Amino acid sequence: LPAHFHLAAGEFFILQGSGYHPSVGDFKAGDYCYEYAGAYHPPSTYHEETVLLMISHGPCSMLDKDGKLEYVLDATMLRQQQSAGVAA
Repeated sequence: LPAHFHLAAGEFFILQGSGYHPSVGDFKAGDYCYEYAGAYHPPSTYHEETVLLMISHGPCSMLDKDGKLEYVLDATMLRQQQSAGVAA
C-alpha cells in the first residue's frame, strides 16, 4: 500500500495474513486499526498474502515515491476500475 493520507477517517480489520503498518506496527489476523481524518503514513508492507476489510469514510490521497499526489482513491475511482475490469 503506497504512502497516503486520509481525507476522512478509515478503519481496517485483518481477516487473514500479517504485515507492518507505520501507524500501528506489526499486525496479524484479528487486529483492528482506526485511522483519523488527516492521518498520514508511509507505505505499509505485508509479510504474506493478506486479506483485510477496509472501511473508508471518505477518500484517500495516494502519493508517489516523491511524496506528490498521484491519485485520489474514492468510490468513484473504484467504480470506474470495476467497470473497466481492473482488479482493485
